[in-house]
Amino acid sequence: MNIFVGGIDYLGSDIEEREKFSFTNSKKAEIYDKLSNIDYIKGAVILSTCNRMEVYFSLEDGIRKNPFEVICSLIGADYEIHKDHCKQYENENAFEHLCMLSCGALSQIFGEDQIITQVKTSIEFARECDMTDSFIEVFFRSAVACAKKIRTEINLSQRDISISDKVIEKIINENMPIKNVLVIGNGEMGRRVATDLRKKGFFVTMTARQYRHGGLVIPKGVEVINYEDRYKAISNFDAVVSATLSPHFTITKECIEKIEKKPEYYFDLAIPRDIESSIKDIKGLNVYNVDEISDYKNSDRHLEQILAMKKYIDKYRGDLEKWESYKKAITV
Repeated sequence: MNIFVGGIDYLGSDIEEREKFSFTNSKKAEIYDKLSNIDYIKGAVILSTCNRMEVYFSLEDGIRKNPFEVICSLIGADYEIHKDHCKQYENENAFEHLCMLSCGALSQIFGEDQIITQVKTSIEFARECDMTDSFIEVFFRSAVACAKKIRTEINLSQRDISISDKVIEKIINENMPIKNVLVIGNGEMGRRVATDLRKKGFFVTMTARQYRHGGLVIPKGVEVINYEDRYKAISNFDAVVSATLSPHFTITKECIEKIEKKPEYYFDLAIPRDIESSIKDIKGLNVYNVDEISDYKNSDRHLEQILAMKKYIDKYRGDLEKWESYKKAITV
């Protein structure tokens, strides 16, 4: 097994830099197609989230490569500009990193529960693109199993938390005069935000591009408008939360400037960003990006929990090594 990891995350890179490496599935597919033509790469997985972009390579024995540098060359990015922010791991250290990442211990919001799904989805998509080999498959499967065990045995948080909880926490803690919220986006994140806001007593409306075509899952108590009508209705809201995968702005400064009664608060949960940040230059308006909402910090309790994870990681790493030894023995 020869696994290398390279990438950037929120601890070393600001949101502007991470935006440059935020890949849609179609972009990932393009990259995988190029990677498939590199002989020394046996398998590859791209993990692209709001917090980070990491690339995992399963390489031919004896080959040493920084996956992030390879990706930079494939997408036309200047590695020299970004190399100081790049983090690299290999083999045992790479496995420990993926275990801790998958359980939420390395997230901006400690213990958040969405990352494990994102990790599983990332390898599933790599598999669909025919870019996984047996080593990287077992590597990811073992790390996810370890993360599940850690989340079961160690109380990382009193309950599952996410970025939507942080939005609500910020609204309440800072006494923002918000009652009516427009949530742009009807994907998993949009639905979760809408649901959590509604449970806390906010009046919530979601946008939906396919509303007239039916088949949408609408959270209980949430109203729906067509995405195209968002600017027509926006004066009815105190705040806007945008959480889409769109490569374009969902809310622009130019359009907001034309509206007489403007929402005062804008929460952008997307990378690349959904809301044009220059909106904050309009007097009286406030825009918060995902880094500002998350407000990363590790408490002493979190550090103790990270130390407690070691025995679980050691156990699953040992199982992984046994599988590798068996794999090599039967292929001799």
